[in-house]
Amino acid sequence: VDIVAVDSGSTAILFAQALKEHFSNLTVVTHCRDVFELLCDHREFTVILCSGHYLRSERAFYGTLTLDTLQKLHVRKAFLCPSAVSLEFGICDYQPELCLVQKQLMAAAEKVFVLADSSKFEKKALLQLASMKKEYTYITDRKLPEEIRKLYAENGIQIIKGE
Repeated sequence: VDIVAVDSGSTAILFAQALKEHFSNLTVVTHCRDVFELLCDHREFTVILCSGHYLRSERAFYGTLTLDTLQKLHVRKAFLCPSAVSLEFGICDYQPELCLVQKQLMAAAEKVFVLADSSKFEKKALLQLASMKKEYTYITDRKLPEEIRKLYAENGIQIIKGE
């Protein structure tokens, strides 16, 4: 059984849908209400919702209760869905309430995957979650300009283009 953590946001929802369609025998940890609702009825999934204070605008949980739960968990893979990715500013997001949760998702994982659509690359957001790390796996869509992919490769960051 693989154990994964899934962040919140529109990219996380699309990713959860792909998990539902292509995987079985999976444990999914999330703080996102939409991801939970999408996956909770899958007969071969165990879904853990890390709840706490609820941020309606993001349909996600945050705060001390959420963090306490995440600190007790270990996952093989964390799938982070930030608002911006930049070589200079790192992996960033706008929601202060969710940043600590996202950092804890990364801390709980053996391996971190950064899922960001092509429009989020070389953009800045208010808060840095982490600096760009070569050991993270960066995944985006096919619309990422080749010059950005090359720039990242020159800096030791490999980007995987998906569908």
